[in-house]
Amino acid sequence: MKKAITSLAVFTLIATGGYFTFEHLNTTKANNATRVISLSATHPIFNDLESIEDIADSIIEVEFTGERDTISWGEGEYQNSLSEVKINKVYKGELKEGDLIGVYEPAYFEDDTLHTVEGYNLMSENIRYIIFAKEFKDSNYSIIGMYQGKYDLDNREKVTTQKTNSNYLLELESEYLGDEENIKRFNKLKEQVVEKYNQEE
Repeated sequence: MKKAITSLAVFTLIATGGYFTFEHLNTTKANNATRVISLSATHPIFNDLESIEDIADSIIEVEFTGERDTISWGEGEYQNSLSEVKINKVYKGELKEGDLIGVYEPAYFEDDTLHTVEGYNLMSENIRYIIFAKEFKDSNYSIIGMYQGKYDLDNREKVTTQKTNSNYLLELESEYLGDEENIKRFNKLKEQVVEKYNQEE
């Protein structure tokens, strides 16, 4: 993967595909051994697919290769993941099928804890995703609007509200780990994405 840049100013853009402001921290104990820490942030809100498509440099179908690094910014105050993906299809932009690129994701694992911004869940292997992304000067890409810019094409089920006493592994299998209001938005956007981009025969 491309070498990550270390500018905190650029991190604020990478984390959201736009801008990023911390608001509060919410910690959910998923079971006795693990937990999910979810950070809220000010970020762009999209009410329809066209709005996301308009600002994306690239719209691509990808699969996560299994290669992922945790990236620290500034003096280590902020972290996220840099994940390698292989491109299956290109719907917008100059990238090519078969390319391997690095994608910044606003979540990371530390020991037994998943740290996430706005409920974003990391990509998993052997799943096709559509991502709406912007390129940065380090040649890596960021997902636009966090959870609004990545969708699992292999799972048509609607996301449901996560319960604090739910099993951790089941919770992590959910495509999105956000709150009820954002889940409604996510499901609406995903319905539009799947209708347009899920071209699997």
